Amino acid sequence: MTTEIKRLYTIIILTIFCLIIITELGNFRAKQLMIDLADNQVKLGLNRVIADLDKEGLQEVINSMDEKDPYYNEMRQNLMTVRTEHGLADIYLLSKDNQENKWFYIADAKAEGDPKSVAFGEEDISLLGALEGVARGKVVEKEYYRTAEGNFVTNYQGIKDAKGNIIAVAGGDFAAKEMADFLYLTRHVQVGIAFITLLLIGGTVLLNRR
Repeated sequence: MTTEIKRLYTIIILTIFCLIIITELGNFRAKQLMIDLADNQVKLGLNRVIADLDKEGLQEVINSMDEKDPYYNEMRQNLMTVRTEHGLADIYLLSKDNQENKWFYIADAKAEGDPKSVAFGEEDISLLGALEGVARGKVVEKEYYRTAEGNFVTNYQGIKDAKGNIIAVAGGDFAAKEMADFLYLTRHVQVGIAFITLLLIGGTVLLNRR
């Protein structure tokens, strides 16, 4: 193997190594940006829901545990409106039964009859850590997770009564599929650019040999 070929291989290997590092750093930053944008959308939706809520009406619904309460349907309609306007996968309200020490759903933003909709009073055990954190006044960090249905970004906010006591928790999910697809496309573009760059380097070195 001649010195020029060795030098060519060295240049290609170093270039590949540098491009891999740059690509991975770019992917990491793009993913973080995607999550931050999705989280911001969730927060906007939750802020809107909490601002529009009649806290006394919500407390009456919780106390009565009656979905026929006049305010219950109004509350669900508001959740569905905010969900649509902010492009969220779902918004839901939960409260804690302190006597039985369990969290239960009050309402969600899914259409009536949707098989994925949760029933009023249905217990939740999957979000205990986040819900208890919010109930204690802690700042709960956004969650990014994958399911069979896609990628989601979730966050939560406490709902306080007039005295400042947390009476419920609002949660929101953003389906990050489109953002994830964009990230996936960007990754392919970066790989393509890396491949073209290597061809140009190799071609330049070979031309200089002649």
